[in-house]
Amino acid sequence: MTWINFPYQGANALTALMFVILFLFFFKIDREMPVVTKTLTERRKAECEALGIPYVSPQEQQRAEIMEQQKKAEANRVKELREKCEKKGLDCEEENRKYLEKQAKEKARKAKQKEKNS
Repeated sequence: MTWINFPYQGANALTALMFVILFLFFFKIDREMPVVTKTLTERRKAECEALGIPYVSPQEQQRAEIMEQQKKAEANRVKELREKCEKKGLDCEEENRKYLEKQAKEKARKAKQKEKNS
């Protein structure tokens, strides 16, 4: 009878025990992650100091890359707009102004909606 009962009750108990051990391990990682991140940041700062270059945090790097990509996208948009205006004989400055006004209205609408939801 023991061999018949084990698959029904013992296997469930072993599975539960396995999950408890796994969850404890992963929760331990979550508790230690800030310490690990701080240690890695300090090491990176020390390496940069040794090489004589300024340290830039990953968040600052990401922000700078996003800004650079936005500038390139804007430059490409203006270039394409000028080409389009030349082909159609439109006033490029007027078309650009219309586009920027439309973007400003959209941004204001989103800000108002975000404020309303908050």
